[in-house]
This record gives sequence, C-alpha cells and structure tokens, in this order.
Amino acid sequence: MTARRLILFDLDDTLSDRAGAFRNWARKWIARHGIGDPDALDWMCTNDDGGYRPRDLFFADAKERFALPQGASELARDYALTAHDDYHEDPVIVGELRSLVDRGARVGLVTNGAVGQQVKAEKLGIMPLLSCCVVSGLVGIRKPDARIFALAVEAAGGPGPDVPWMVGDNADYDVGGAQSAGLRGMWISHGRDWDQAQPPPDAIAVDITSAMALLRGSFPD
Repeated sequence: MTARRLILFDLDDTLSDRAGAFRNWARKWIARHGIGDPDALDWMCTNDDGGYRPRDLFFADAKERFALPQGASELARDYALTAHDDYHEDPVIVGELRSLVDRGARVGLVTNGAVGQQVKAEKLGIMPLLSCCVVSGLVGIRKPDARIFALAVEAAGGPGPDVPWMVGDNADYDVGGAQSAGLRGMWISHGRDWDQAQPPPDAIAVDITSAMALLRGSFPD
C-alpha cells in the first residue's frame, strides 16, 4: 500500500496560539505573585521571546526584575506545571486537520521543546489525527537539524507520493530546517516580511487558516 502524502506542522504559534496562551498564563502569574508593576505583563511577554529564551534564564531575570523571594529554578518548575493550563481544544484547527486527513493526507507534528509539547497537543485535541508526534526533548534532536525531520517522516510511515510539506512560523527552524532535509517549507508569516538574505520558502501563508486553504487546494478534485 502506497503511503499517502505527508504534511508536517510546527506547534507553537502555528497549530496553537502560544503567544495568547503565554499572555494569559503571565497575567495570572503576576497576580499570584502580587506584582504591582504596571509594565510587568509587557515585560514578561517581551522577554519570553516567543518561548525561545531558556526558562532558567528567563526566570532568573524575572526574579531580579520583580524582587521575588523564590529561586529561578523553583519559578521554572512552577511554570512547567502550570504553563499548559491555557491550552484548549480549538474546533477550527481540529476541523482543518481532519479535512486534510479526509482528503487523503497524513498529518504530523515536529516541535522543539520538552514533554510538555505533547501535553499541549493532547489539550488541543489533535493527537488522534497525527501520524507522528516528534518532540525534540524526547528524541534529543532540535529543529533546524535535518535529522529531526527525517525522523518524523520515518515515524509517519515514509514520505509518500509527493515531497512532504513542513508548515511553521519560524523561518530558520521550520522552513530552513525542512528544506535542508529535502522537504518543502511553508512559512506562516503572521504579517512579517521574509528576510531576503535567506532562501525563499516554497509557499507563504499569513496565518494557519490561509495555510490550510493552500494545502487543501493542492489536492486533486
């Protein structure tokens, strides 16, 4: 039996609204710690750097900024236990993924992060639709390393009849990494301009809804 076409997705700010979920978490965290700084929320969201700043460094800065009695490691542990509370099933995303599967595609997840990324996917309700779920912290390889994409393709059952797609919002990790592994890269721009110094993506979509429409349009009638 020939494997169906394969479409891989990033998780944070691609299939999930990580920015919104983090902002909600940070708002509650600020209230829980009794922080009265009116700029605290903006500081948290800016210094989080979209989740790319290591948690130990982020919370070391937060401890100093807000003069907290807890140590940075304790704050980071608390974050790991509570950071996924604001992720919930999105019927639109679930429906979009199901529409690709119904059209004959396999869909998979390739994400950097710890085991909590799998928790997010479960909370989002997408796990039953996935042919693979590859989390860097569980496999010991991070995007943009080409090996993590190769691992995902293998875990999903092979590349299929077409060159697989990788869809994500990070130009280097998602698009550049995927292209280095021989995949096609679709960039979720969120209104940003592409850096002309980088090789162009194979496709650009402003958001995940637009990306899904492009992907559906690639299927024969």
